[in-house]
Amino acid sequence: MDTKHIPIIFEIYKCSSINQAAQNLYISQPQVSRTLKNIEEEIGFEIFERSPSGVKVTPKGIILIDSLQVIYTEMEKIERISQNIEIDQSLSIICIYSRLIFEIFLKFKHSRKEESFVDNFQECYFENVIEEILSERARLGVISVSHTDKSDIERLVERYNLELVKISVSLPFLVYMHKNHPLASQKILKPSQLEDQSFVYFRKNRIDDVRKLFGMKKIKLGLQVDDRGTLLDAINSRQYISISNSGSEAFAKGRNHVYIPVEGSKDVSEFYYIKSSRYNLNKREKDFINFLKEELQKIYNPNNK
Repeated sequence: MDTKHIPIIFEIYKCSSINQAAQNLYISQPQVSRTLKNIEEEIGFEIFERSPSGVKVTPKGIILIDSLQVIYTEMEKIERISQNIEIDQSLSIICIYSRLIFEIFLKFKHSRKEESFVDNFQECYFENVIEEILSERARLGVISVSHTDKSDIERLVERYNLELVKISVSLPFLVYMHKNHPLASQKILKPSQLEDQSFVYFRKNRIDDVRKLFGMKKIKLGLQVDDRGTLLDAINSRQYISISNSGSEAFAKGRNHVYIPVEGSKDVSEFYYIKSSRYNLNKREKDFINFLKEELQKIYNPNNK
């Protein structure tokens, strides 16, 4: 048994609920269930009896927990010997290109101006987020996952022993443009209206995926870019439009850009945070995730608190 999993057993015992334990530990519920099942298979007996109302420790389970408490207490003593420095409370975040997430990050920093941590926030493609987390060059990733891609992402997460936890409601894909673009006054766009428009998009996105996303019969070749600033400059030229899964009427209010839905487009996406299953979030990382959830709730689902 991996000693890193001992706190999971303790938390399930304390809560009498796998789901509540997962929430308290900031770990996905399936990951907690798999970890518990693997431990029980390894030791040869059930630690908890499952039922629709929760879990109940077995007689053998209570003996195991008593023994683990002794082991864990000794482990903590050993850790205190070596921990002569404070736990790093800085933020180390790697995120897909997202104006919204970065603005929320800055708002979080501003709300805690008394803190003097040097935080790190990087933006990149989805593949690079995974690479940075696996290489431990970043500790916490924020990604967007569409429903059509979700099963592929879940397989990747399981393969690399990562944790994926949802932090937002479902968000539709919208067309993103300058407020003075000829189509900006439309309340909803037909796919045919987009077929003669020039799209600007990130290099690793496939232009045909954009066509399929909005049900277009054809799509005009546009402009590929490698960073959010260049994409924004192209949008501001009013010659290009793009796609966004984090725009909304509330987010666009008072800005120079609009976000317009496309008739018949049904695919949606959600924001998730991703990290190594071996890494425990520090306090400020937990605070940031909670702050991010609250801000996304305010923007996208203000009436369901």
